[in-house]
Amino acid sequence: MKKTLTTLLLTLLMFEEVKAQLYLLNDEFNDASTLSNWQNTNIVEGWNAEQLEVFNVNTTEPGHLHMMPYTCGWYNEWRGPLLFKLVTGDFVFTTEVSISNRAGTGLPSSLYSLAGLMLRTPLNYPNGVYGAGGWAAGQQDYVFLSIGYGDFAAPCSPNTNGPHFEVKSTDNSNSTLCVSPIGSSTAQIRLARIGAAIIILYRLPGGNWTVHQRYNRPDLPATVQVGFVTYTDWAKWSTYTPAFANSHVIAPGLNPDPSSNPGLPFNPDLIANFDYARFDAPVVPLPLVGLNLTNPGQVNNAQLLTFLGFDSVPCTLSISVSGNGDVCVDNIETYSIPAIEGTTYQWNVTGGTILSGQGTNSITVLWYGGTEGVVNVLQELP
Repeated sequence: MKKTLTTLLLTLLMFEEVKAQLYLLNDEFNDASTLSNWQNTNIVEGWNAEQLEVFNVNTTEPGHLHMMPYTCGWYNEWRGPLLFKLVTGDFVFTTEVSISNRAGTGLPSSLYSLAGLMLRTPLNYPNGVYGAGGWAAGQQDYVFLSIGYGDFAAPCSPNTNGPHFEVKSTDNSNSTLCVSPIGSSTAQIRLARIGAAIIILYRLPGGNWTVHQRYNRPDLPATVQVGFVTYTDWAKWSTYTPAFANSHVIAPGLNPDPSSNPGLPFNPDLIANFDYARFDAPVVPLPLVGLNLTNPGQVNNAQLLTFLGFDSVPCTLSISVSGNGDVCVDNIETYSIPAIEGTTYQWNVTGGTILSGQGTNSITVLWYGGTEGVVNVLQELP
């Protein structure tokens, strides 16, 4: 006699639900192996000069991307370290970052020691050398927001103590920057790209999202590098030409050492810990579509915050398992979820046997008894 399986629980074991996230790019930094998913400008551009003394995921600081740079910087022709992913089209990129000096006891002691988010035009070189098809002047194009210690006499807010934000737009290797005091060494920061508009926002602990800066950058290509930057010790870094600094690890023991001030000590003094990398797809309200988002006269800050001031939460998918939920003993049924290239699937069935499909997005199940059957699947994204 056949028994009816009155309840068939179809569940998908994934993360919490979030709308419109670019989930394949997200990283909660709770798995050390995900470091390999981030590209490194030192490797991609062939510099052979790793400017990060320490960088890892879920190792030095559990649940975080940890970065500790040598003396380095991002300004005009100088390039620093960037760990990135390639992103095409519009996006919102959010992280929470905390900074300290190397001792972990307070603010960095050296000028322009900051960490944050960057979007940048990719540069493709056969190697990082100058000339002969390698590096050429005037090609740096990027925007970033970073947190740390800038300069007591910095542009925009002179004679202010840190912590600081530094916001910078570089066009054809000409950097325009602004440093402002923020009163916290931890902040959520966000870059939004919508067409040619780059909108930069931040949120301090216990506060609300604030629009910090807007840039109109129609020159940036459809696909950009998006990721994490750190830099420190501008006083020493700036004593080297970009040609030398970009292609060498600037640290004690350089031989030769072509610094214009060789007696000035090295003082790299920054540690940065990033809590997560979360990408979302922006949805511009219909009344704002077609307006210039970089013009406060057309779109004010409050209007931007209606769609860019959302809480950042871990990426999840709202996907249901497809299949017949009203079956009988000895029935053979098929259950599936949408296929995503590069994804692995681990199915589990209670009250039945998987006949085929384990490891794929679709399985065939023979139901054999009981009053309740359960199908669930753990989907691991690439």
